[in-house]
This record gives sequence, structure tokens and C-alpha cells, in this order.
Amino acid sequence: MIALSVREEQRPAYMGVVSATFGISSVAGPLLSGGLTDSVGWRWCFWINLPIGFLAVTIVTLSFNSPLQPPREKTVLSHIIGLDLNGGILVTAFLSCFVLGMHYVSTQPWTSPSVWGSLLGSALSFLVFLLNEYKMGPHAMVHAHLLRKPKIALNLVYMFFFAGVFSPLQYTLPVQFQSVDAASPSQSGVRLIPLLLGVSIFTATSNVLLTWWRHYRPLLLVGAVLATAGTISIYTIDAPASTRRWIGFELLTGMGIGIALQIPMIYNQSLVTSRAEIPAATTLSLFSENMGATLFVAAGEAAFAQGLVRHVKAGLPSLDPSVVVNAGALQIRRVFSGRELEVVLGGYLYGCRVSHLLVVSCGVLTCVVSLVGEGPGLVRWLRGQLGKIHVA
Repeated sequence: MIALSVREEQRPAYMGVVSATFGISSVAGPLLSGGLTDSVGWRWCFWINLPIGFLAVTIVTLSFNSPLQPPREKTVLSHIIGLDLNGGILVTAFLSCFVLGMHYVSTQPWTSPSVWGSLLGSALSFLVFLLNEYKMGPHAMVHAHLLRKPKIALNLVYMFFFAGVFSPLQYTLPVQFQSVDAASPSQSGVRLIPLLLGVSIFTATSNVLLTWWRHYRPLLLVGAVLATAGTISIYTIDAPASTRRWIGFELLTGMGIGIALQIPMIYNQSLVTSRAEIPAATTLSLFSENMGATLFVAAGEAAFAQGLVRHVKAGLPSLDPSVVVNAGALQIRRVFSGRELEVVLGGYLYGCRVSHLLVVSCGVLTCVVSLVGEGPGLVRWLRGQLGKIHVA
């Protein structure tokens, strides 16, 4: 909507305003969700989105008129075909099967039919999805012609792995705080504020900076490096976690994520040749980001559960690991005590660290992708600096 409403040079500034509202909700959201979980139950964290979402859809429908009007000769059937419902169903099947497989592997071995059957179904759904996108041509959900542009393709890869830096932390860190540090849901929500506030502030800052300084790649590289440094720092958090350390590490991670979070999508919007392609570039960017978020959150959950089970089996061979997994972070101090509790708490910390390693790996990959994109320009700059030194 912003891309279609304002000029290209003004888009980052307006995106910064949107980021500011995201910052407010990021601070209020964990507090509200923690309070709901402690009082009426966690399900209300989802139910409350229905009236809010309905209000947002109503406001947008009544107030926004798209400048891109469809051709009058298009029929209802052509509109339905243009939605690529087949692709949507296949993507849903692919992601659902993958998430189920990652969930089953927390309590079952990889050789279990539930695990490999779900992953096989996920792989087959993805292959059929690719075939569907090829057959749909211009009506496909994924516009293949945009993927032929190297810069856009590189930005999509960046967004995919960058989602693996941010999204799993929002799942793993509350689990770590609630289990290892005995924090309540409300307290764990409060402890996420430095991360979310850092993301919000520096997303707005980088977008405003981009309004005057139209250089995308350096921001992507700086954001990836800072986010990776922050996640490595989070990996080193021990039990009990020092307040100064987790606040500082979350702020560093949030700073890096915020600097680069929206840059690839804005960059992709500037790379298309016509105004009519902006929605396709935006959709493709969000598709890549959401795919990465879904896959890496599920993989992070599986990595956490595998680490927890491995640690508990090593320390308490006679204890059924499924009892530990099913107990949950909030109940382990009621279910276990003494030596068992010590091992289980160690298992939770170990599992969180295994999940953090996945986040660190995604951060390293975003750094590599940034260097691939920035590499030629960086080489030219170094040659220029060396030439100046040689002349001097």
C-alpha cells in the first residue's frame, strides 16, 4: 500500500512510521499476552486478534483505493485463477507437514513413520507446488520472471535466512526465561522488550536514513553482522541469566535485525521496472520472509526438543523424556525436584542453546549473502583506497 501511495524516494520514511507503530505494539503485545496467559488463558492471545483484524480490514477496505485497476474485460473465473488457490493449498500442505514432522521428532525418533511420513509429504507437496507455479505462468503466486533478476533473488535468499535469525528467538527466549530463570509468562514477555524495542527503533532509523542515503547493501551487511554478533552473545547466556547481559545482548541483536529488516523488500520494490510489478515484488518478498519464519521456527522447536531429550537421557536414563517435554516450562518445578529438577533445568538450557545455534547459523548465512551482494562494490572501494595510499 505504501509503495503504491507515495513516491519511491519517500517509501523508506513512510515505512519508518509504520515501524514506529510496530514498536508500540511490540512493547504492549508481550505485556498483554503475558497478562492474558496468567489470567484467562493463552487461547485469548489468539482470540483477541479477531476483532482487531476485522477492524483493520474494514478501515483498509473503506479508505484505500488501489491505483492499479484490473482490466474491465476480466471475468470472475479469471479473477479466481489469478488468486492461484492451488498454490496456496500446496504451500499450506507443505508447511503443515513440515511443522508436524518437526513436532513429532521432539518425542519420536527420526525413523518413526510419523516423522518421515510428514517430511516426505512436505517434500512432495513442495515439488507439486513448484510444478503448479510453472504451469500457472503469469497467474502463479511466485512470479518467476522476478527471480531471474540476480539482485532480487539475492534479496529473497537474504530475507529467508534473516527470518531464521529473528523469528525463532521469539519462541526460544521466553521458554528459556520461564524454565531456567523461573519467570512467569508476564515476566518473560517483559524480558523480550529490549529485543523488540531494538528492532522497532532501528527499523525506523534505517528507513529514515535510507530516505537520504540510497545505499541498500551496506545496511544489509551491517545489520547481518550485528544480528549475528547478538545471537552469538545470546548463545553464551548461562543460568541464572544476568539482567545486564540479556538486556545488552537482546538490544544488540534487535539493533542488527532492525537495521536490515525491511531493507530487502524496499530494495526489491526499487528494482522492478514498472509500477504494476510492485505488488508482485512485495508479495514475493513477504512470501520468502514468511516461509523462512515458519520453517525455522519449526526447526528451532525440533532442535530445542532434541537437545532437551538428549541431555535428560544422558543425566537420567530411567526417566521417560516425553514426561519432561509434556510437562512444559512452567510446570517442571512442580513435577520434578532434587536431582531430577537439576538435570531437567540443565536440559532446558542445553536445548535452548541448540536452538540458538540454528539462529546463529542463519545469521552467518545472511552475512555470506550480504558479502556476495556487496563484494564487487567492496573490492572496488578497497582498490580505490589502496590506490590513494600508493599515490600518496
